[in-house]
Amino acid sequence: MHTNFKILTHLNSSYLHLKLMGDFDQKSAKQLMDLLWHYCRSVSTIIIHTDCLKPLIPFDVKGFRQELERLRQEPVRFIFTGENASLLC
Repeated sequence: MHTNFKILTHLNSSYLHLKLMGDFDQKSAKQLMDLLWHYCRSVSTIIIHTDCLKPLIPFDVKGFRQELERLRQEPVRFIFTGENASLLC
């Protein structure tokens, strides 16, 4: 795990809230993706809050988006919020 990256989680019924904080690099993207795969079949909606991320590196985001496309075939809805939302989804 990147030392400057954290994911705060809050599970509320069938909604999972993830607050991303710090640097978003390849290790951070993998950590987030592992968490998404873990919960994708046990919740109906995953809300990813991006306001606390530092500026994103396009190379890291590209790989994350490719993996997210595979995840979108699972029975879960993804909602991205915040300043960096459009860069991730």
